[in-house]
Amino acid sequence: MIQAVRGSMALAILLAAALFVPASAQTTTSAQLDGSGTFALPALPAMGAPFTIEGWVNPRSHASYGRIFEAANGAANNTILLTASSVTTGRPNFDVLSGGSWVLSLVAPDPIPLNTWTHVAAVLDSDRSARLYINGRLVVSGTASSLPPSIARSANFIGKGSLNDPLLNGSVADVRVWSTARTQAQIQAAMPVGSIT
Repeated sequence: MIQAVRGSMALAILLAAALFVPASAQTTTSAQLDGSGTFALPALPAMGAPFTIEGWVNPRSHASYGRIFEAANGAANNTILLTASSVTTGRPNFDVLSGGSWVLSLVAPDPIPLNTWTHVAAVLDSDRSARLYINGRLVVSGTASSLPPSIARSANFIGKGSLNDPLLNGSVADVRVWSTARTQAQIQAAMPVGSIT
């Protein structure tokens, strides 16, 4: 298990098959992002399918493509991203690029509310099947046209991306990246983090 960022900001990047579930009585402190700040993450180990990205987000506005998480090697270069809003619709989206070509784009059918904690999870399996969950409920699924390469990505962020999209304006907590395609039951079981401040 690699834990790149963890502690007072409650951001965890987990690249492991092992389950990590915080104690339900725990208080999780969120990272407060005001649309002008972000968290840069260290280079991640090689990441390809299967994987799961999940985290809690509390948007103050629906910034166009405000990132919950992005891993890339520069602008639109082997990018994997999970946003709180597709354009300014408030509908989370999950995009994957292989090289500079989009191979997957899933957009939730409904917006998530402002000023409310919402759990968002994205899964890409080795058979190219993809799923997007909101609060543990499957909201959209699809199939990637191809899989992203299993490579290390060096431009990794919470709250921003490698393109010139606006920064996330809101709070994030307990962001996790898994090297497995987690099931709906596993996502639901790991969602409880106690109270988030």
